[in-house]
Amino acid sequence: MAGGPRHALRQRWLATTELAQRHQLEELRAHWLPRLTDDEVRPEAARIIRKAINSKKLVVERDALLRVLDGSG
Repeated sequence: MAGGPRHALRQRWLATTELAQRHQLEELRAHWLPRLTDDEVRPEAARIIRKAINSKKLVVERDALLRVLDGSG
């Protein structure tokens, strides 16, 4: 499995969490972003985050998080 068990955990967490998207974004920023250090995992993580955080009100914050994940933010 690409990304291993930690990647699967992240994907399952986003798919099953009861948190509102704003709170998911805060959790990602505070707790998951520091763990996403593997270059092979980042593109898939970005895809999952982009899909999970789809609120028009949060697009700027989500994209800022994705830039940090990408290393350009």
